[in-house]
Amino acid sequence: AQGLPVHGCKSKEYSWSLQDVLNEESMLFIFSEDDNLSANMTALVREIVAEITEKDGKKLKPDWTNWKDLLEWMGTTNVNARYGAGTWWAVYRRLWKVLDEGKNIFPKEAKQGNPLKIARNKTAPPQVIDISQIPYSLQRFVVGSILKQAVQSRKSATAVPNLRYTIMLDELNRFAPRGAKDELTQLLEQVATEMRSQGVILLGAQQMASQVSNKVVE
Repeated sequence: AQGLPVHGCKSKEYSWSLQDVLNEESMLFIFSEDDNLSANMTALVREIVAEITEKDGKKLKPDWTNWKDLLEWMGTTNVNARYGAGTWWAVYRRLWKVLDEGKNIFPKEAKQGNPLKIARNKTAPPQVIDISQIPYSLQRFVVGSILKQAVQSRKSATAVPNLRYTIMLDELNRFAPRGAKDELTQLLEQVATEMRSQGVILLGAQQMASQVSNKVVE
């Protein structure tokens, strides 16, 4: 999977280590699917993040260094009684599946990846990010990471006045399907309804607008 800058620049591969995902606070995007997480699964993911990180919720504790460590811990630890075995193993299976499908996106043993960084402090050439060769679930993660960076950049106290992010997203219905309540759909709804005035412009393309979240279309 590669980000493809224009103007003849060479393409660059992108990937996320466990620490990279925690830095971005984007763990829930890994579990963001069109069949939606249950409230219990979402709460459990947040609790797992709290368990493996320091108080800031971002820096990994010394016992964990990569995705492999997290999988091994989840596969051998005592099930969290508060959520039950079914919820625990549902989260574990989902994480295992994503890491298996996305070996290049989420290298299991890497302590540091090469995550996409789209935040800017001045006008920059367009950046083309290729997600066509990765599974649908991983496409959703990449889109979530990009949008969240843009939103955080414009909401920052140090945001550059009048700087704009224009994001073009094809097959919008795949990322904000009608009726969905997952983390990515909610983020896209926020971008569409709140962020234009703050400098994040979303241009979406899809064959049937009826399949896209009502808030985004309206």
